[in-house]
Amino acid sequence: MLAGRRSEFLARYEGRLALGAALLATILFGALALLRHWTFHSTASDLAVFDQVMWNTVHGRFMESTISLARCEPHSFFGDHFSPALLLLVPPYALFPHPETLIVAQTISLALGAWPIYLLARRSLPTSAQPLVWVAAYLLSAPLSFIALYDFHEITLAVAPLGFAMYFLATRRTMPMVLCLVLALLAKEEVALIGVGFGVALAFQGRWRSSAVVIAGSIVAFVVTLQVIIPAFAAGAPYQYLGRYASLGRDEGEIARTLLLDPLRVLSVLVKGEIGSKIVFVLSLFGPGLGLALRSKWALIPSLPPLGYLMLSDYGGEHTLHNQYGAPLIPLALGASILGGSRSASSPAASSSRSRSAACRSRWISRTRSSAASRAARRRVSRSWLASPATSPSSPRCARYHRRRRSRHATSSPRSSRSGGSITTSWVSTYAMPSTSSSTTPRRA
Repeated sequence: MLAGRRSEFLARYEGRLALGAALLATILFGALALLRHWTFHSTASDLAVFDQVMWNTVHGRFMESTISLARCEPHSFFGDHFSPALLLLVPPYALFPHPETLIVAQTISLALGAWPIYLLARRSLPTSAQPLVWVAAYLLSAPLSFIALYDFHEITLAVAPLGFAMYFLATRRTMPMVLCLVLALLAKEEVALIGVGFGVALAFQGRWRSSAVVIAGSIVAFVVTLQVIIPAFAAGAPYQYLGRYASLGRDEGEIARTLLLDPLRVLSVLVKGEIGSKIVFVLSLFGPGLGLALRSKWALIPSLPPLGYLMLSDYGGEHTLHNQYGAPLIPLALGASILGGSRSASSPAASSSRSRSAACRSRWISRTRSSAASRAARRRVSRSWLASPATSPSSPRCARYHRRRRSRHATSSPRSSRSGGSITTSWVSTYAMPSTSSSTTPRRA
């Protein structure tokens, strides 16, 4: 019985508990991040970079920086990273032009990522309490904690949209998924490669036309951003971060050829460097899901492109859980783990538990609806009794009804009772209402 009450409580307040957990994480991580900044532990890279960019934009110098690109002369930040999503932070920064605005905005954007995780878990794992467990796994994951407490980075603005894109991919809703991918792409240029992974996942779902459109659009967006947009803001200078993949090639074309035609070289780059740090990085992302992502088939595919470009980088900071680079992988890894766990939910024990949870939900819903319906029926009856003159005791209809009842009892068989050996006959009269003479009762025409 206690388990049933707990299931009914979770069925009623599960969504509110998930939102409450996200709000609590926002307050906790926000307070700790602000305390870290106020105790002089924040750094120029990257909190000072974005604070300067926001300050200059508010004061009429659009996205101007003298810190990024290791250049002291004024230049556009879009020549370093193309992140139009930063413009969403200009209005709140104009109201409160301080670094704390960016810290709070990052904390809120990371906490919002818990909601698509909850929606996906509720859809795939209807057993009570499991969606809340996955929300806790997201909010308490080590990479999320390090990112929330490490200055401000624009890539965190892509976490929630990617989580929603994963949810819409699982529910086979293509247009909302594409919209979320576009919003995530506005956060940073490498997110376009994640769109390629979503396109391949669509192909595994059998949606070939949507897959071709998403893959082609993602590749075009990535190439145009790196070859046209960023060099235009950088005064013709090439995209500087390709140097982190010098082991694979000198430019985008050579890197692509190496990935497609030279798997041994790719494998050698993958296993060289800080291999221990790479293992810890992967375990910190997929460990909270207990390896269930390996059972998810197509759901694991969107996480492969970001995992690949982070693990193949010559820069060791990209594959450590202390930095911000793994932020897009957090919702993708947990989403794949949830969908992988839903496959194991087909066991008899899981089916029985799911049936009990569904029964508790249906009982609570039916109880609520029946009580509301009975209250409404009582109100209708009371209103009709008071409003209709035909239902009053003195009405002709009521009088005719009671006369018929008394005449029926008068002609019915008598009830016998024994008293002292003699049989006495008594007629039963159950109505005490005085009779109304037919002569004095007006008849209705």
